[in-house]
This record gives sequence, C-alpha cells and structure tokens, in this order.
Amino acid sequence: MILQRRTWIENGKFNDRNDKHYSDYKSAKLNFRKQLDLAYENYISEINRKIEESVDCDQRFVWSVIKSGRKSVSHCQQLNISGIQLISSDEIRDGWVTHFQSVFSFDSNLINPVNEKAVDNTINDLLETVRTNTNENIEEFTFDELYKLCDNLPCNKSPGLDGICYEHLKYGGKLLQRHLCSLFNLVLETCYTPISWKDSCIISLFKGGNKSKSDPNSYRGISLLCSISKLFEKALYTRLPSLHHNFPHQSQVAYQKTLSSTHARSRTP
Repeated sequence: MILQRRTWIENGKFNDRNDKHYSDYKSAKLNFRKQLDLAYENYISEINRKIEESVDCDQRFVWSVIKSGRKSVSHCQQLNISGIQLISSDEIRDGWVTHFQSVFSFDSNLINPVNEKAVDNTINDLLETVRTNTNENIEEFTFDELYKLCDNLPCNKSPGLDGICYEHLKYGGKLLQRHLCSLFNLVLETCYTPISWKDSCIISLFKGGNKSKSDPNSYRGISLLCSISKLFEKALYTRLPSLHHNFPHQSQVAYQKTLSSTHARSRTP
C-alpha cells in the first residue's frame, strides 16, 4: 500500500478513479484494511478463548485483560477563549457553550441569495413530494420489522442525552421491541414526535497532531442524537421511497460511497 501510494504521488496525485495509479493505490489500501481487520478479529478471538479458559481458574488474568481493553478518557484540562484561560470545569463548560454558539452563528451578509433560494426550492420540492405520495396512511410498523432493525444495529456507538445505547435496543429483549413498535406506530398515528428526540449532545473530539489542546479550534464537535429517534428514522425511511430518487443532491459528497472532500470542488454546480 505504501509503495502504491508513493507511485501515485510521484505521478501527479490525481484523485480520479480512471487514473491507474490512483486505482491501484485505493485497491492496495482496501486489501491492507481487510487484512488488518482479519488480524484484529483473530486477535480478539484468541483473547476471548483465553478468557473462557481462565474465567474459573485465573480471575486475575481475566480482569487484567478486561481492564487493558478499556479506553482511556482524556479531558480538556484548560481552554483558551478569546485570550482568556479557563481552568475550572464550570468555566470550561461555559467556554464550550460560547465557542459552539459562535460556530453555529452566521453572518447574513455572507449569504448567497441564489444558493439560498435554490436550497429553499429543494426543501419545498421534497416536502411536496412527501405530501403527494403519503396522502394515505403510512403502513404500520410490525414487530418482525423492528426486531430485524434492532438486530442489525451496530455496537459501540455513543448514546445521546438520554444515555440509551444501541445495545439497549438490540439486547433489551422482545418485550422492549414490542413497546418500541407500539411507540413508533403511535408517532405515525398522531403525527407527533417527542421533542427530546430532537435534542443532541455535542462532544468535542481532539483532532490530534501538534495542535494546542487549549485551543477550541483544535477540536471537532460531534452531535450525538437519541438512539430511539435514529431507529425510528431507519424504519420510516423504507416507507418513503419517493425520497430515494435523486436524493441526496449530486453536489452532496459527505457520507457517499467512493466520494470524499477532495471531490467537493469538482462536483459543486
């Protein structure tokens, strides 16, 4: 993979799938990741085997393995906001509030009226499409459907403000999933979603490198949504096939297969 990357860089570093050097590098990188994942799975399987063999005879070994697998949590010890050093936990918390408020605010003078109108038209078209294609009642959710969705939920994902993880929904049992099914059908019947589903928890992730840990711009804000609301969206998405056509917009590159930020400029209309 390293050799293919070096060859790709020496030949112009073109981000084009039709470029042979770029294609060879991406293929080598994919194979490397597959081998890395396979080695990790084998390692975890071997650790689990040792734990099962030692759980009754060597508790010290078992707990040493479990503790070694826990991720260390790094906290922001101080924060610099507009030249002011914040040290206490309350000051740092309020500093993050000030920082993200400034990030999410915008200057109305920088708005492009043409782009703003285009976005408004796109949103209105989507809303009209939904209204036109959902005149009749949407089919109710079934328990089997919710059961399969819960079973396919990924693990080790951070929860939202309510502290409910995907694991709670996945391993909570059939009774919990039946209640979820009833709740989701009630949302369809009343056309009302709980306000708490729209609340998110913003956490700051350090970007790494040699960046200053006291500079808020060295962190990336991640919004954690309610797991139940995300499960509801997964279930509802299959009932809105009219939204699947030409959506997302062609200029959208985030979360799209084979696309990245390097393609953003070339795809922007």
